[in-house]
This record gives sequence, C-alpha cells and structure tokens, in this order.
Amino acid sequence: MPLTSELNTPERAAKARSIGVFAGVKIFKGAMVINAGGFAAPVGTGGAQAINYRCLGRAAETVDATASTVNGELKITVEAGVFRYANKADDALTQADINGLAYAKDDATVGKSQGADGSMAGLVFDVDESGAWIRFD
Repeated sequence: MPLTSELNTPERAAKARSIGVFAGVKIFKGAMVINAGGFAAPVGTGGAQAINYRCLGRAAETVDATASTVNGELKITVEAGVFRYANKADDALTQADINGLAYAKDDATVGKSQGADGSMAGLVFDVDESGAWIRFD
C-alpha cells in the first residue's frame, strides 16, 4: 500500500551480519565468504567455487563446522567493507578495472575474469603493488 503519511523506516548499519555456516566446512578469519544456498562457506571448499555463488564479505572470525552435519548449526560474522586480497598473477586486476567486478579464485585470491572457477567477489575499489582492494556490500 502506498504511503499516505510519513514512515519511520528502520535503519541498520551495513557493516556486519551473522550467517549460519554450511555444515562440514572451516572458514578462516579473513577469508572471502560465499552464500552457498543460504549458508556461509569459504570460496572453493567442497565444490563451493562455482559461477552462481556470490561473496558476502570477509569472515570476521574463524569458525570450524567440519564436525557439524546440520547447516546453520554454527554462525559466523561476515563483514562488509573494502579489503585487500591477493591479485592472481595470470589473471591480474589493474587500475583499469576499478569499479568493475572482481572474481574470487579461492578464499584469499581475486582475478579479473570469471572463467570456470570464479565466484563473483565484489567491486574493485583499488589495485596496488600488494594486491586488489575489493568492496563488499
């Protein structure tokens, strides 16, 4: 129904969220985390590196769900923001790629092309001699 008066719309800071972890995986602090069917998983683990997955952000903590058999039994905090990851040498992002898409090649490396092994990571914020800065929203 359209508004007929002012609405006090709730606001939430978009810095971090808590997400259930995919059973059977270990996510290390600092890893890029993907949304695998509604559950957090590290890029490239257990077949979880596919072109239909998207990164949620950076793991704020290490969570070991390798002994879990139930998806979501454990939770992880995933952070939004701009974080630096290794830039894949044979598929390197450059200054020309700023504000374009970056693709996760594993849970700590990004590259320019999706290929058969790239999950969408986020937008390229910057590139320097130490790696590529990726923005996760």
